[in-house]
Order: sequence, then C-alpha cells, then structure tokens
Amino acid sequence: MSDTLHLEIVTPDGRAFAGDVASVTLPGAEGDLGILPQHAPLLAALRPGELSYLPVEPGVGGPGREVFLAVGTGFAEVTGTTVSILTDMAVFPKDVNAEAAEAELKRAEEALRSRTLVGEELEATEASLARSTAQLHLIHTHKA
Repeated sequence: MSDTLHLEIVTPDGRAFAGDVASVTLPGAEGDLGILPQHAPLLAALRPGELSYLPVEPGVGGPGREVFLAVGTGFAEVTGTTVSILTDMAVFPKDVNAEAAEAELKRAEEALRSRTLVGEELEATEASLARSTAQLHLIHTHKA
C-alpha cells in the first residue's frame, strides 16, 4: 500500500506540475476536497480557487511544506494512487501578475455592473472574475 499520491496538473499550456505528494486539497465545485493516498476513485468538477499539496520530495516547497496555487475551472480524477487535474489555469504565487489580475477583475466587475451580458458572454465574464479573484487571493495569503 503506497503512502503517496502521484499528482499531475495539466493546463492548455502544458503540464504545470507532476510529482509525488502526501496529500492534495482541491477546490471542488461543491466544496473543498481533501485527498489522501488510497482515496476512493472519484471524478469531480473544479471551481476557480486554491489548490494545495504537500510534496514528499525536495523542490518547490520541499518536504513537509505545503505548496499553494490558483486553479481555474476543470476536472479532477482521483484513483487510489493518482490525482489528475485538468484545468484552464494553474498559477503559482510567484507567477501571478498582480497588475494583470487586478485589471481583469476590474474589467469583469464593470462588465457585470452594466447588466447587458447574457449567455456565453455572461459565463465568460463570471469565469474571468473568478480566475482573477483566485489569483489575487493566492498572492495576498501566500506571498512567494
């Protein structure tokens, strides 16, 4: 029985992270999910928010030091030994462009205040708001 999980985080831009971890916490669409080795198989939708993991090898964060990143919408597949994340965004605190995230947040808020958005345009603007909020929350709570 393994006491680690293999975590892989993939975005449209490529692999954001792959490695062995002791645990993962995901922002599930219905609430946060804590995943440990030998977790029951699971497929979950993700909402924009904060994902964290506890690495077992030296590197980003190092063993025993939790690593945080902002993720967008997507899906998580969990088996007893692997966690695969497919998301439209995965950003570590050091990679967040605060000015760009704040500008995106303001654009989305102004567009939503106009009350002229409908359908896909409304959904895209709400997603933009959620992604920028997740990035700003990440850098304000977990400075690189």
